[in-house]
Amino acid sequence: MDVACNLIRLKQGSLPTARKWAETMNDRMKEVLASLHDESVVIESVFLLSRREGDYLVYYMRAVSMEQSRTSVKTSEHEVDAIHKRFKQEVWESIEETELLLDASIWHKTEDSALP
Repeated sequence: MDVACNLIRLKQGSLPTARKWAETMNDRMKEVLASLHDESVVIESVFLLSRREGDYLVYYMRAVSMEQSRTSVKTSEHEVDAIHKRFKQEVWESIEETELLLDASIWHKTEDSALP
């Protein structure tokens, strides 16, 4: 399982557009989930972080394969993926990758795990 979390700086004044994008994605959740399935993504969470210097998205993903996810999204026929691509082009100013320090999940099975 692959995990990624990025800090995305939004262009100044674009917060209303980001909120509208989130509303659209939430309203079309069935299509979003179908797209995530095609991309091998099991979790995609987006958080808003507002600071004096600007607004940011904290973008977390867990996928069977990030490589498969990137490949699949390029050929996606889901309309929500086209909407998301336009959103990124119009609103995202920069992307900063984060360093993974801990990744604990009940889905993470180890030999000594008490969980099934």
